[in-house]
Amino acid sequence: MELLLSTGDLCGDFSGEVVGLLLDALTGLETDSVEVTLQVYKLATLPVEVSFINAPRDFDPSVLVYSLSKKTLNVAGPESQIDKLSTLSVGTIDLSTFALDKVYEMPIELPSGIRLLDNISTITVSFDSSRLETKTMNLPASCVQVVNLPSTYTLTVQTERLMNVTLCGPKNAMASLTPEQVVIEIDAEDFSVATGEQNIACRLYVPSNGKIFALGSYVLQCRIESN
Repeated sequence: MELLLSTGDLCGDFSGEVVGLLLDALTGLETDSVEVTLQVYKLATLPVEVSFINAPRDFDPSVLVYSLSKKTLNVAGPESQIDKLSTLSVGTIDLSTFALDKVYEMPIELPSGIRLLDNISTITVSFDSSRLETKTMNLPASCVQVVNLPSTYTLTVQTERLMNVTLCGPKNAMASLTPEQVVIEIDAEDFSVATGEQNIACRLYVPSNGKIFALGSYVLQCRIESN
């Protein structure tokens, strides 16, 4: 049998409280002896936040204004773990699949060893997209930058233009955005470098504005040769 106690249960008449809890737990058991493990958890109320994946380089998440159906969660866990937490990330949102005004139902995912005390399993995340706008453009191969490629190889982009790229960001920034401001990054650490032709996934970002991000996934046809 496992009996969970909070640090608050250790205050006052500890022995009397524990005896009472044990008697309640043992009622109805047909046994002469029971092994009891007392596990003391610390309680905490922590603010909730959402994490983002597939974000561009130097992304500024403040551009994504959102509201939560529940802003804090009541949790319990070992004191050593609870004391390290200042917020709870309840899940991740993939920016490549982000859509304006979309409402996300996020299953609550807590760190191992942390228990949720609230009687809920999901949190609703609603975005205020009133100041955001999307823009679709075609990007020339001159926008491509290759990083982390071993000096023994040369990579040539065979795709002349990356077509129908959709970018999202603040309305004022999107209105003046040009293809020349966008970087298409190929990171050689993201794939196995080998000679020949292959389609390689790329990332898009705007160095001058960390609040702009790409929607969707994109690949370029490339040729890799040995030097």
